[in-house]
Amino acid sequence: MGRQRRKTRRASDSDSVPREASSYAYPLTRRPLNFAIHATGLAHPDTSQLHYDASEKPMLGECVAIDAWMETVAQGRGATVCVAGCIGRLSAPVGVPPTFGCVLEAPRADDVAHVPLVFVGRNAGALHALLVRHREEDVPVFLSGFGAEAQRFGTTEAPRARVVYAQGRIALKAYIATDADADAEVPLRDPASYTVWFECNKDAPVTQVMLPTPTDIGSPGSDAWLRTPDVRSMTPAQAPVLAFTPQMPAAVPASIPPAPFSLPPPAPAAERTLNGHLYTPIAALRKDMVANVMGVAVTDASVRLPMQRLRDVMVKVAITDGSGVDDTRSTLSSNLFAQDEQALPGAVSEKDAVLLRGVQIGLFNGRTQGVGSRKVPFQWAAWNATTHTWRYAANASASDFGDAERMAALQLLAHLEKAPTPQQPSARALQTLDKLQPHTFVDTVVEIVKVFSQSNPPDLYVTDYTLHKHIYDGNNKHLSVQPPGDKGGSVLQVGLWGSHAPLAVQLRAGQLVRLDNLRIRENPRTGLLTGALGSDKRIQIAPVDDDHAAVRALRLRKASWEQSSKKRATPPATPTPVRRRPAPEPLHPPRFEMDDDAFPALADLWSPDGPRPLAPTFRYFTMPASKENVTTKPFASSDGRYHRQVSSFRDVIKQGSKFEPEIGRYKLIVSLACPWAHRVLIVRALKRMDEVENLLPVTIVDTFLGENGWCLGDSGVDRPHNPGSGPKIPGHENARYLRDLYLVADPEYSLRATVPVIWDSKLNTIVNNESSEIIRFIDTAFDQFLPKEVQGIIYYPEELRSQIDEFNDWVYPNINNGVYKSGFATNMDAYLESVKPLFEALERADRHLEGKKYAIGDRLTEADIRLYTTIVRFDPVYYGHFKCNLHQIRDGTYPNLHRWLRELYWNNPAFKNTTEFDSIKKHYYSSHVTINPNSIVPIGPEPNIEPLN
Repeated sequence: MGRQRRKTRRASDSDSVPREASSYAYPLTRRPLNFAIHATGLAHPDTSQLHYDASEKPMLGECVAIDAWMETVAQGRGATVCVAGCIGRLSAPVGVPPTFGCVLEAPRADDVAHVPLVFVGRNAGALHALLVRHREEDVPVFLSGFGAEAQRFGTTEAPRARVVYAQGRIALKAYIATDADADAEVPLRDPASYTVWFECNKDAPVTQVMLPTPTDIGSPGSDAWLRTPDVRSMTPAQAPVLAFTPQMPAAVPASIPPAPFSLPPPAPAAERTLNGHLYTPIAALRKDMVANVMGVAVTDASVRLPMQRLRDVMVKVAITDGSGVDDTRSTLSSNLFAQDEQALPGAVSEKDAVLLRGVQIGLFNGRTQGVGSRKVPFQWAAWNATTHTWRYAANASASDFGDAERMAALQLLAHLEKAPTPQQPSARALQTLDKLQPHTFVDTVVEIVKVFSQSNPPDLYVTDYTLHKHIYDGNNKHLSVQPPGDKGGSVLQVGLWGSHAPLAVQLRAGQLVRLDNLRIRENPRTGLLTGALGSDKRIQIAPVDDDHAAVRALRLRKASWEQSSKKRATPPATPTPVRRRPAPEPLHPPRFEMDDDAFPALADLWSPDGPRPLAPTFRYFTMPASKENVTTKPFASSDGRYHRQVSSFRDVIKQGSKFEPEIGRYKLIVSLACPWAHRVLIVRALKRMDEVENLLPVTIVDTFLGENGWCLGDSGVDRPHNPGSGPKIPGHENARYLRDLYLVADPEYSLRATVPVIWDSKLNTIVNNESSEIIRFIDTAFDQFLPKEVQGIIYYPEELRSQIDEFNDWVYPNINNGVYKSGFATNMDAYLESVKPLFEALERADRHLEGKKYAIGDRLTEADIRLYTTIVRFDPVYYGHFKCNLHQIRDGTYPNLHRWLRELYWNNPAFKNTTEFDSIKKHYYSSHVTINPNSIVPIGPEPNIEPLN
């Protein structure tokens, strides 16, 4: 659909479509997703200036038709797909956080589909400011479903579907054609056409990159993403014309030059106001001023740790803005002080853009110098030229620094940037790993023992067969020969950042390489050392010759270790005779129809030969039991990864709806073992609903989860289990399984029957089966019936909602769901992809809770409830059963998290009285037959939770 056709369509029917109209009814039809994969890329239907390439799939998802995009978003898998269309009819941003609406128009076979979009969150304002720059009404985009949710709106008789981005996640690629704006504080210059990447992930800062759109260069091929750039021969004209998004997989290089660099403005010569802040050129600074400055780092920042009477950490940053007649007049060196190193820009590297606010100006040896004291508040923001992301001071955020400030800093960086220079040989002497010191840069020759390309950033594990007491000895497992004695670690973990990230797909275990300018970091909690490459644009990994002196020394050390290992080796023990089992009886098919998780993952639908059938790719197996068959299936998809099912019933109980708050009408069905149902039990106890007769009574299912799902009575299996209890569901007293009630509510229901469930006895249906929504509406729905002491007490308060949402945004995928993804993984890659972020998130949670009684604010909130139900199960179940065994909560690694857990359990009856360790352990260890075939329930840990003191 070309530009001319686009204009004709606008004139004929676009103007007649109201903003609220939608081409899709709600709920959306769920059908098999058989869309075509674009192997080489395609042009946008409205402009040849915007392309989608197959190599962009990791950032945007598969490019599909609008119908498939809507259906996939409705299934909760929007991150896997994108759609080509145009965004138009923008409303003005309103509220805090900003919210604006617009309409997505995308071509279908015979017409044009219209989808109302709503963007919510602090990043919505930045996106709106970008889209309104387009000089025409509609902005051509490739829009990802990342962070999108299909929602119902309109009349109850004829509901329609819209898409809402409310999770702080947006990813799109757009074509912006803008006229030069003479009135803007930082005007954009011709050329006036740009390919724009816009991406934000949860609480990360917005990444917005604008590239001038060339007219003679088509869409880059996949090879352009995987090819390692040669910085020794690259000139600015040869730089790949690609956009950059952060946190991309290792297979996609992050070495793409930042787009704004092609728009060089003159160096600042006079003071100017940006977003209400007066910025002074460095050459105009005078003693005793308190100034705001911006510039480009001329060297890497240096860090001085506290020592003797100097209690503060100091970071020294030197920046230039080119405002003076020479480099001396244009450079400002600033000493920034704080008690916490994380509050300072210690990671600033050469050629990073830096904004400093509230810096005190003094004189040192006749030259101006800046000082940032913790006694006088100052703020900073830094753009990393390697990862292309903004970082902010602890007392600031992305919203505190406006777009004009950030754009001015990036344009200044473009103005001052010089062309890449050939790689120069290092002047430092080579150093072995046993001599490493923290906060230094070294050159070394090592052997690669493992490449982990799935992490972000990718990691190398290297050794030179020396030992260091501050290198993590757990990585020694990657060695083919173990070190003599027990004196420390020999394998250093090295993160590959920026232009080094794509090298992870080329490096192999066993290679001997030289690492130059390797930055040595120290973990402030453990004191362990790690390495990082990527502080500048030069490639710092190179092969070494066999006759190199360092290589010969390394091989001698390795041979010595091998010899020592042979001396320590003992003769192998006589193998135990193999016990042969009798041939098993033939496997019988399940007695009931198989129910797959919501839908197979999109990755499962395709093979190199074309689409796969939607039939499940796994087999059931049956084990004998006393009263019924115990049939289980893998919890992971065929790619080895666990994908949680999306809840299907999403109504709420509230005044004025068809589900009015009433006593005696609703029943709560839960499992005492399920962490999601546990959330609802805690809120119900906090609201003291058990004190009101027949107000949301609880029906508890059997702890065993078998072939037919949750059993409402006694499952009768010959495995450890606790029978179900509580009142029967009126009118369904003979129902044996929860699935029976699901089929009453929806005869076409084909997914798993999950808990928690709120059942409406009046309308004979399910109100909701999504725990995160249930805990919010029961928080307020029944207040009129509750004791006066708890009326008006809510756990998702308006003033804390944004903080709670940001907290939940990283707790849910990495901790709540992270334990399941680790435990149900069926291959090593899937396991490592989940377990590593899990423990990083636990460490983050521990830091977050330092000095705090509650997760958010000074009161108990939903954030505490949602985190608690996973943490309280961690030591008794997840540590062993789900192989999350790097640390226990109680082992001293997470002191703040452990204290917080015990205080909630021992001091608040709503938490203690709803935590049933016996049911929890019996469920996990009996139900997951693929993990624990014999259903042995361990007796530990003792105690299940440690005392408060």
